[in-house]
Amino acid sequence: MSQIICPISGEILQRSDLLLGFDLSRVHPIFQAKKKLILTPDVIFKFQKAQSWQEKKLYYLAVLNTTELVDFKIPADPFPYIMETTFFDVCTLATWIDYARYGIKERISFPRYLVKEDTKNLANIFSWLSAIHNIRKLYQAKDRENSEKLELSKQSAKIEQEFKWARITGQAFTKHLARWALELADTPPGVFQPWLDILQTPLSEAWCLDVADLLEIKEYFEDTLPLQHDQVIGVMFQIKELIRASRSGYVPDSPEEDFEPEEETFKRVTPREISLKPPRTKVPGFEFVKSETSSDPDEPIYEIPPEPKPKDFPKYFLYLQAKAGWDLLVQEMTGSKRSGEYKQF
Repeated sequence: MSQIICPISGEILQRSDLLLGFDLSRVHPIFQAKKKLILTPDVIFKFQKAQSWQEKKLYYLAVLNTTELVDFKIPADPFPYIMETTFFDVCTLATWIDYARYGIKERISFPRYLVKEDTKNLANIFSWLSAIHNIRKLYQAKDRENSEKLELSKQSAKIEQEFKWARITGQAFTKHLARWALELADTPPGVFQPWLDILQTPLSEAWCLDVADLLEIKEYFEDTLPLQHDQVIGVMFQIKELIRASRSGYVPDSPEEDFEPEEETFKRVTPREISLKPPRTKVPGFEFVKSETSSDPDEPIYEIPPEPKPKDFPKYFLYLQAKAGWDLLVQEMTGSKRSGEYKQF
């Protein structure tokens, strides 16, 4: 008896009663069909509606064979659960492999799958499919990055103009610049409008913003934007400027970060202590008094008299004279300069 067996599916295509003693091979017609006949949108529907496992196996192996990455040393006999769980992935990857082979200019090295005696059931095909998936994700990321670079290059002139206008208006972001950055980062709809409002805050009003919100936006931009592009570098610089401006009014929640006491601040910013000697400057109409807090009667501390007010003088020029002397006194006793009120007139 002789017969003709498909070397891929193992299906017997023809049997002869003549005892010739030969087992010949010939590929089943489904494996000779063009890819456009096999990789169709309805191939999954045909697989699901197949009446027998033999028919499902032919559909499964036909799609798998279109990848040209499977070497059949012996006919494959996949487990039914393998076919059911991986058929959709096989169809998706087979279509992408066909596109990558002719549509991507860069050469791609794909792993091959060998069907032999211990793998004819395709029980370990999950690892091979996972490797193909990783290659697909890598090149999809490159395609997305190239598309973003092209889009950024087209809008570079417009974005530069928005940066200039933001500096003129005292903002980190104009409305168009903030919207462009959020759209490029594919910001979720739930936070898009709140973040848009935050980014448009003028730098002079940034002290009222919550630093935690700005840091969240900055981290999201770092995770989603192509940081190597010039326009994106500008966006990150602007968000840092907004954070820096907001920290001017930042109140820490942590109890360890207590504010410096007011007395300590005065000592730190005052160049030298108030003189223990009587001041040389005389203020017309005012007398210096010894401080009651002085502990040493031999070296008393002299207090600064109250600041002159126009209502305390019958003539305005007398007020100006007293005000000038009082400012000199403040400068002498504290070591700091203070612009007098008389300079406003």
